[in-house]
Amino acid sequence: MSAHAGPMILAIGSQNTFLHIYDDERKLLADDDIGAGVGESRFPLEFFDSDGYRLAGVYDGRWNLLRLLPTADQPCPGSVLRRVRQVTEHLRRFIKSAPAEVMLFGLTEEEALELFPLPVESLDLKTVLLSFTAEDGRNSHSAFMELGDNDTQGFGHAMRHLAGNAH
Repeated sequence: MSAHAGPMILAIGSQNTFLHIYDDERKLLADDDIGAGVGESRFPLEFFDSDGYRLAGVYDGRWNLLRLLPTADQPCPGSVLRRVRQVTEHLRRFIKSAPAEVMLFGLTEEEALELFPLPVESLDLKTVLLSFTAEDGRNSHSAFMELGDNDTQGFGHAMRHLAGNAH
């Protein structure tokens, strides 16, 4: 993922068990699984940007996501960061509870947990999100983010689905 000119977009499950991070709104909208229409996400999603602003989805008559609009809410990056941390904690609990699933990917529990580090609370939201998407030796595509057609559908993607998240 390259340096960001604008804010990244987050789709977070309303129960903090699911997270997709996108470079921008265009990439989110290119993901045919995100939305509420036929064949799309079957659980409630909330949208935010990496500045902490809540975004409202605009849908067509068939509930396909058309665009995102900023809400009148004040930005709350600390709240969004807490939710990212809760998603991470959920995935870490699943990894610890499903060693056989993890072994199918040729990973030990410790190796799998390294792909899902807990966000450092003292860091700002943008720094944490960039750490999830940085090419720093981890397989960032399999760790936390999906980028539309560039999605590698790796370990992290599989773990989220095995942990009960479908889209």
